[in-house]
Amino acid sequence: MKLKKRIFVTSGDSGIGKSIVKKLTDEGYKVVFTYRSKKSYALEIANDINQKGGCCLCFYCDVRHHESLNNLCSSLIKSHGAPYGIINNSGMKNDKLLINTEFKDWQEIIDTNLNGPFYAIRSLLPSMINVGDGCVITISSVSALRGNVG
Repeated sequence: MKLKKRIFVTSGDSGIGKSIVKKLTDEGYKVVFTYRSKKSYALEIANDINQKGGCCLCFYCDVRHHESLNNLCSSLIKSHGAPYGIINNSGMKNDKLLINTEFKDWQEIIDTNLNGPFYAIRSLLPSMINVGDGCVITISSVSALRGNVG
């Protein structure tokens, strides 16, 4: 299988992110994905893909922390070149009523769902522009269209 371009996926260790990683590698893309807390799952996914002839790397990264994400992206660009695409998949929710939501919980949601994609795009887009090609996909929740009670 001739491998296609490299795609960077945030939170590829479970759920939708895991499915995205598997589909992309099945289609021949080289994938780099991040995980925040499920190292064993992430390594298992990457190893399984690589054993089947795909090309997949996984790295710990908390998208809420700009420095961590920027350092990872800089290292990846230096060692592998600019990615063709970014898929911002990291997300979280808080099922509490707004009146019961603590400031720290609110900040964690904003840092993950809003700032995280900005940090990833800001870290990788300049290299993609230099190459002159690529795409950015940011995944959102149905809550972006219709809020929950509270």
